[in-house]
Amino acid sequence: MKLQNLSERFLLIAVWLVLLLSVGCGGGGGDSSPSNTTTTAIPKYTVMVYIVGSDLESGGNAGSSDLAEMMQVGSNDNLKVVVETGGANKDGWRTVQRHLINNGNITTISDIGNLSMGDPATLQDFITWAVANYPADKYALVLWDHGGGTTGFGWDENHLLSNGQKDNLTIPELRQALQNAYNTTSKTFDVIGYDACLMATVEVAHTMSPFGKYLVASEELEPGHGWNYTPILQAITNNPSIDGAALGKVIADGYKAQATDWANAAKAQGQAYNADKEITLSVIDLSKIPTLITPLDAFANSINGNLQSIGKSAWIPVSDGRSKSEEYGSNKAKGQFTDMVDLKDLANNTSSSYPTETNNLISALNQAVVYKVNGTAKPNANGLSIYLPYNTLSTPDITSNITSYNNIDFSPSYKSMVSEYVAVAQTDTTGPTFVNETVIGSTYSANVQGSDIADVYAIITQSDPAAGTVTIIGMDSVSADSNGLVSYPWTGQWLTLNGNVVSSFTVSTEGTLELLDIPALLNGQTVDILVALDTSSGQYEILGAWPGITNGMAAKEMLPIGPTDSIIPLFTSINVSTGAETSIQGTAFTVGASLQLGIGPLPSGNYELAFLAVDLAQNTGFSTFVTGSAAPSLAPSFKAANSIKTTSSTALNAGLSNLLMERRKVR
Repeated sequence: MKLQNLSERFLLIAVWLVLLLSVGCGGGGGDSSPSNTTTTAIPKYTVMVYIVGSDLESGGNAGSSDLAEMMQVGSNDNLKVVVETGGANKDGWRTVQRHLINNGNITTISDIGNLSMGDPATLQDFITWAVANYPADKYALVLWDHGGGTTGFGWDENHLLSNGQKDNLTIPELRQALQNAYNTTSKTFDVIGYDACLMATVEVAHTMSPFGKYLVASEELEPGHGWNYTPILQAITNNPSIDGAALGKVIADGYKAQATDWANAAKAQGQAYNADKEITLSVIDLSKIPTLITPLDAFANSINGNLQSIGKSAWIPVSDGRSKSEEYGSNKAKGQFTDMVDLKDLANNTSSSYPTETNNLISALNQAVVYKVNGTAKPNANGLSIYLPYNTLSTPDITSNITSYNNIDFSPSYKSMVSEYVAVAQTDTTGPTFVNETVIGSTYSANVQGSDIADVYAIITQSDPAAGTVTIIGMDSVSADSNGLVSYPWTGQWLTLNGNVVSSFTVSTEGTLELLDIPALLNGQTVDILVALDTSSGQYEILGAWPGITNGMAAKEMLPIGPTDSIIPLFTSINVSTGAETSIQGTAFTVGASLQLGIGPLPSGNYELAFLAVDLAQNTGFSTFVTGSAAPSLAPSFKAANSIKTTSSTALNAGLSNLLMERRKVR
């Protein structure tokens, strides 16, 4: 909750009372307006905020907190702030209501009933109502909730689709709502903003470009506090003629400042929380998007032509560049991925194969992105992402994902390239192999073979022959030399949190910076504890705990981890006969004074070690499992063994491959 001082607490109480008291006293139609809100002069700005409360409100009062921030400034003669709320399974939020935000209070204008905020007609009607009742020289539209990039925005938890998922606005539906509203009002927006995750994509910018001057959105997930509305509204109040670019900068700077303040406040209370390191927010000049599409088309056409003429040899450099580029919004816990990648980073990583096309594309991107902020854990967030599959290439979802993507009104050339790119990837069904496996002393080595190796991992497991299961301790990334040689020393030790052994996965690497994923229960909630580790210095930062993605809806908050919190490490057990996964709980502990990452001895017993390689098409291959022992009071021993390489190893390897897909390439 965004409660920074006592006055905000009182304002939040006022928000709750207004929303609760308005239940059942609906105004019916969408054209009602309080008579005391009219002024003789047309205001300079009307700011419309469309708040789909969802679980962010029902589970954490995030919408109410932002309304309290707005009330710190509120409306005045030159600024009108109108809000539409609903979409949360909570008293006062189960119907759609319209409000005028004043300084210190909120006026509920009407309750228009049990409508879905995932229906484009609901958004369209809000815009046309706001323009009719609060005309101004300039307009801004803020869309508030979860975001899913190319999968859309705004999941209404009160309205379910036939498949059981929450109703949301897809990208085509967003375009439909804005187009229909424009047809009625002939008004466009100085700023269209998404206070939501993952919406700074080229596809979204292209969709918004006919209807606004500037887009403000995030490539990555947003922390739970989202934007800070007080400085945004204060900037308009101070300068009613502020243009979209300047207002966008105020939004971005206020967002960054609040993220830093939240992180500092959490750390002052002894909490592990560094979500400010992962923030991104961009200000996009929408007039430059048509200019950007031209070099994007040229880039896509060149790739597509090569894919169609020479197939995989043209696919490899593109996929290799994709694998090395910064991506956003992946779900570690459930194996769900957005496959959104920073476009400029992708261009840089494919420039050796397409120098002219990428140079033109980067130049156009630099013109379109007029301002941005990004945390140190997102060094290659350059302002706009784009969809290009990588993690999902071998999953059953890829066909439906491409079908949904093709429904977006976006560059035909780029969509054609993506389809051809996926088709070529699906012709590659041969996984990597390992040869020359040797154990010398306590080090296991092998040579990995394959024409398009993307990543190699060392996997540590512990088997239970009686139960027919293997428990995964974790995966650690390893690098192959120019001859494909990989080595891993067995020490009998593993990562710990406050001295407790945890399951840990190295899921992305940027130079010496590794992102570690530690699955756990935090106060009973399934999360991934994320740690940024500098392997050269040993310095690390615990970023927080992330709940993940459910039905395409990315959790907006990174949860802080405090002294009184309970953590139970989670381990995955795989049945060697069926490949089925089961979650096993480790030793529970209370955080205490601080949460510390360390290295400690594994419990006494025998463990298995193998290499796993994954290629660019997401095929996997395993080396032979070898056995090592651990005993805290003894030096670890190590010997070659094939105890896991039985007739049931196919199921085990499939289970391990699935687990890898769930854990790799985090966020």
